[in-house]
Amino acid sequence: KPTMANKMTALDSLPYIDSIHEDYEQYAASLIEEEMERSTPEPSFGLQPLPPIQFRSPLLERAYQRIVAGDTEPAASGNYKVVLQPPQENSIVAWQAAVQQAKIELEKERIRGMMLELEKEGVAAEQWKKFNELLASAKLDSVLELQRQNVDRINLKRQEYQEGQVGKELNVLHTQYQQLVDKVHRLKCAVSNLKGEIASHPSSTANS
Repeated sequence: KPTMANKMTALDSLPYIDSIHEDYEQYAASLIEEEMERSTPEPSFGLQPLPPIQFRSPLLERAYQRIVAGDTEPAASGNYKVVLQPPQENSIVAWQAAVQQAKIELEKERIRGMMLELEKEGVAAEQWKKFNELLASAKLDSVLELQRQNVDRINLKRQEYQEGQVGKELNVLHTQYQQLVDKVHRLKCAVSNLKGEIASHPSSTANS
């Protein structure tokens, strides 16, 4: 019993039989330039102003303002240190927030110290060297060449199919279409001529 999967048809472009004039791209570009010269768009191009940005934290807002101003991001420093102050309000909620902020700063310092130790020991450089050696020993050139051969084989099959079967069928259909267009045109001309003859001899038509 046929299923939906069996009825599916693979669609493909027709680059091997489509005929495109060599000056087509230049002609299309000239049309675009001509249209742009005739049009007089407004400065805003009809776009509505963007709503104000709602930042999720003051840190994001400061970073955004720095980027808009064109400033480069400040480089990370190993001597970076935050001096935490006790909360001004003597309440459980204020002290809980202060403790949470202290934990965050402690984790930052722990990660920063770990990264400095790794840089000091040269672990990152050694890992990159091993990774590059792994890539060199993987013989990716042969894999790439095999992939290129597979692509060329697929394209060759497409070319043979399009030029051998699809191209002939499209040429036949194109010829039939042109013949039908010509017939329709001749019929329209004949009908127009008949209407003109009837309009020019109304008396003879009425007597008959």
